Amino acid sequence: MKDSLIDRSEFDKCIDTLILPKPLMLDENVSLLEALTFIQEKKIGCLLLHKDNKLTGVITERDYLLRVVGQVDNWREVPCHELMTKAPSTLLMSDKIIDVIKIMTSKEFRHLPILNEQGDVERIVSVKDLLALLVNFFKEEVESVGVMTEWTYSNTGSYSENFSLLSGSENSISGSIFFAELRRSIFKKATCISHIASMQDALALMQEKKVGSLLVMEYETKILGIVTERDFLFKFFGKVQYEDIRSVTEFMTPNPHLLLHRHYLAHAINNMMRFKYRNTIVVNEDKYPIALVGLLEVFRYISLHLFK
Repeated sequence: MKDSLIDRSEFDKCIDTLILPKPLMLDENVSLLEALTFIQEKKIGCLLLHKDNKLTGVITERDYLLRVVGQVDNWREVPCHELMTKAPSTLLMSDKIIDVIKIMTSKEFRHLPILNEQGDVERIVSVKDLLALLVNFFKEEVESVGVMTEWTYSNTGSYSENFSLLSGSENSISGSIFFAELRRSIFKKATCISHIASMQDALALMQEKKVGSLLVMEYETKILGIVTERDFLFKFFGKVQYEDIRSVTEFMTPNPHLLLHRHYLAHAINNMMRFKYRNTIVVNEDKYPIALVGLLEVFRYISLHLFK
């Protein structure tokens, strides 16, 4: 199994060497409903807000899930500036890539605005952008395991861990971390809900547990699907009357892919990149859920070991 070594100086390059999207922005005085409609139309998870073209705050899909719908009366008419995260952290285009990795790892940010020397927002970087950057340096290793959609316990017996936290040197980093077993990664225990629950029940549970995803279970033993904050954002919020009781099974993603706790981080990355989802469901040999591993958890775990 190949194990590339990458010189650490690759991450001392300036942020302006990265190809990053231009951010979409709205005035901070628009209503939460207007902002939500814009987010749904543009299919983004983070919206930057400004006053006189200067960044003043951000509002995200997680905000709508945990702090807005079901929490704020008449939320549709409330202006964004009342609930946005004010004075968000930023970096400059002249800062280093390693600075972005450090701040997004330590603060567990999913998005970070990047400013030019005049203080105007120039770009926005996401955890998905950074994970793709790290993976690209070790593309051959990661792609070697392929996409994993179907498996049985009997055909996973040949997997064995093949990485060392001491790989690499002071001036280089190794891609062997991608062959760490999923059980080692920093993941969150899965939160489950019954298939007979409503979307309102699901929202209340997610707000109580402060989680962005729920596994939909039948008789507490079989995984039927997964419902995420993105499902709420794009399928439920602003599209269905909140008082209209709807089953969680109407909005969940059914029959999601599962990975065994002995599969590699590379398997999870390939699946998430290929199918464009942000969570991997990790199960035991009986396919009972152990945890959810998200893009942020994968990125944070890899970063902490590559740049320890």
